[in-house]
Formats: sequence, C-alpha cells, structure tokens
Amino acid sequence: MRLGLARQRQELSVDYRENADPRDARFFECPTTATLDGSGVVRNRYAFAETPEIVWVRPALADRAVVVYPEEPFHVTAGESITLFCSTPLWIRVEIGASRHALMETAIERPPDTWIGPSTREGELCYATQTAARLDGASGYGDGGAVPLIPLVLVLLNSTRGLAESSGRGRPLSHPGG
Repeated sequence: MRLGLARQRQELSVDYRENADPRDARFFECPTTATLDGSGVVRNRYAFAETPEIVWVRPALADRAVVVYPEEPFHVTAGESITLFCSTPLWIRVEIGASRHALMETAIERPPDTWIGPSTREGELCYATQTAARLDGASGYGDGGAVPLIPLVLVLLNSTRGLAESSGRGRPLSHPGG
C-alpha cells in the first residue's frame, strides 16, 4: 500500500493505493509531502478551521471478525489443550491531534469476505484468511505471504470426548456436530 498525506492550512488530504502486485516487497510507504496520482487512488479530503499539527499513522485490527481457516485439515484430540500461533491481516488507521481522533481506517490488503453462522439467515459477514496453524512460536507467525500480518496466539481446549477438527479451506476449527 502507498499512503500519501498532504497538509495545508485548512485541509488534510489522505490518499491511498493498494500495491498492484501483492508480493511487492514494499509493504507500506508513506510520503508526507504530496498527494498520490494515477489509477486506483482513493482520495479523502478533511477540512478544518486549522489543520492539526500531529498526524498519526498506526496499525489496527480489521473492522469486523476474521475467520482463520487452516491450510490443511487440523485436529485437536479429546481432552487436549494446545497453543496455536497464527496471524491476521493488518489495517492502518490515520488519527489526528493529541487526542488521536480517528479520520479513517483501511486494510493494507483487504482479505476476501466470508459468512459464518448456522445458516444463510443467521450469522455474520466476516473476512477470511488462512493459516499454517503453527504449534511452535519460534517458527514465526507469518504464513509465507507478502501481506503484513499481526501475530495472534490462541489457546484451544477440546473438552469434549470427540475430536475437534477443521476440514481445511471449507470450515474453521470446530467440533463436529457443534
């Protein structure tokens, strides 16, 4: 993502554009002296009596739930508790002033949408992502992609008598019949 900030006396312009190639090694660039030009630029203009002197660009979590699917079928045997290391995509938030009032949030690379719930009438719209479901934090949280990620540590407990499983791409980690 490329983010451009331009501050004038009564206006702050915040522009952003996703990288054309998600494998681009420059995850995030933020020139602070000019707006962006070209196709795919999203421009946001904010008016003030006097623009704030401080502009913050900070990492943030997604604006809705993220469902993490394992890349391969994953099982937690009955009575076991494990620590799972995975990650979630990174958003950015632009804030202003000492109070850090939020102006905008956007994903560095927006993940695809998915639906999770017992039916098409009950549930919620979420984002979908995949994980290698690592059990060792020393091996790193990233899943080999070029998208900036926020590390997560999950503790999973299967307190049932059966096998908690995920069938891979189709379902998040759950108990069969539950």
